[in-house]
Amino acid sequence: MRNTAIFILCTIIAFLLGMMVTSALAKGAPPLETTLVAAEGGGDLATTLLRPSSEPTGAGDDAEEIVIRVYEKLAPSVVHITAVRQVFYPFHGTQNQEGTGSGVIIDNLGYILTNNHVIKQAATVSVTFYDGSIHEARVLGTDPFTDLAVIKVDAEIDPAWVAVLGDSDNLRVGQRAIAIGNPFGLDQTLSVGVISALGRPIRTPEAEYDDMIQTDASINPGNSGGPLINSAGEVIGINTSIFSKTGTSVGIGFSIPSNTCRKVAEDIIQYGRVRRAFLGVTTFATNQNLSKHLGLTVNNGLIVQAVTPGSPAAIAGIMPGTREVSLEGFYYKYVFVIGGDIILAVDGENMLTPRQLMNKIKRKAPGDIVTLTILRDSTTIEVQVELEIEP
Repeated sequence: MRNTAIFILCTIIAFLLGMMVTSALAKGAPPLETTLVAAEGGGDLATTLLRPSSEPTGAGDDAEEIVIRVYEKLAPSVVHITAVRQVFYPFHGTQNQEGTGSGVIIDNLGYILTNNHVIKQAATVSVTFYDGSIHEARVLGTDPFTDLAVIKVDAEIDPAWVAVLGDSDNLRVGQRAIAIGNPFGLDQTLSVGVISALGRPIRTPEAEYDDMIQTDASINPGNSGGPLINSAGEVIGINTSIFSKTGTSVGIGFSIPSNTCRKVAEDIIQYGRVRRAFLGVTTFATNQNLSKHLGLTVNNGLIVQAVTPGSPAAIAGIMPGTREVSLEGFYYKYVFVIGGDIILAVDGENMLTPRQLMNKIKRKAPGDIVTLTILRDSTTIEVQVELEIEP
């Protein structure tokens, strides 16, 4: 009996001591969530870095605050564009095909800037705003040369939703670049990177550019037409294309500089089209082999084929070819004229292809005066030409 009593007494004492220890540990123990994560992390450091789940998580450092403020300011400026095209299928007839993209509000009267390829050949265009409202839009004008377009909704927009176009001439490589758009239909998606390069020449199925902003901020299908933004909340470019072998972002995206966007948008809103400079010549590029065959004294340049009557080139006295020549091979046949002027350079820049000449002139403004370096009758001369508005 005595042994039994001693056993019972010890059991009671042990139980009471266990209760006291458990109570003391419970008072100082961290929350369960923190304890579990700390155990996985393997030490006190993980426990120290974690906050109890009942406390709100802070915004972080100043860099995060900048991005958050930019998003809160510009997200309402970005719209979701839905373009419906009518496509004919041989066995199914005409059917509607829907495509989506992004756009940015540039005026509270309803003007929205986007890419030409987003709304190209669309039968109908609709715009979904930040508040979920949907409006039909009409296309005011497009510019395939820059892949830009302006559309308009008949609704007055909150001035706070209007984005400000910054000065892209002052950009520097390494600046923060923030993209907002609707990739894969996921509205108001934000991605952050830097300006990776400036003045990039690229070629797309739509056009050829020589002054693009390159960024590593993620840009994917659906981002087209959306803004690239700096830390001040200014639009510095319109996201247009990516370099990718998979069709998704690999960290190389391209945006049209905001100063180009401003000029295009102003012209479209005021005139319905972009007023570009016009020279008025048709040319054919020569090279070393062709020049040798034709007996020319230069290996590179643009042989003038025709001059538009009344054009700036005609007024300046640019002379077209006078004698037709035909060159044939196994896979080609070229017919062109020689005996006229050969354009060697424009404003000191050597001209190697007709596209290079076209791009050079299109970057000028009507009224600008350009200097053409020309080979005429084996003599190099310079001709001043005042450009006019493209017909």
